[in-house]
Amino acid sequence: MADMRRDGGFTLVELLVVIVIIGVLAAIAIPGFVGQKQKGYRAAVVSDARSLMTAQASRLADQANYTEDVSALETAGFRPSGGVDVPVIKVVGNTYTACVKHSELAEWLILDGTDQVTAWAATNSACV
Repeated sequence: MADMRRDGGFTLVELLVVIVIIGVLAAIAIPGFVGQKQKGYRAAVVSDARSLMTAQASRLADQANYTEDVSALETAGFRPSGGVDVPVIKVVGNTYTACVKHSELAEWLILDGTDQVTAWAATNSACV
């Protein structure tokens, strides 16, 4: 006589194996997603930094000087992305230094006014 107790469902062991496999895959994938978010934030900062450099160059061409006022650069088309802040632009003579930061990043992007994205730094001491 055939055994009629098996209904075709899954055993507890089979379900546990599937749950463990899903957990392992999630543990592998989640850090990669976090890294991609950080790359996205950094890309937004670099993009806004380049936009700031373009706005400062436009200001220099129009008014023969750089500005420390971020809102004055809006007329030249500079508008920071969401989460990106430019709290300090320091003008010294014929050059400027700007510090750009995303609210989700720990480091600052430092611009030295030479149309180069200079460096990432832990503090904004270069702009103070």
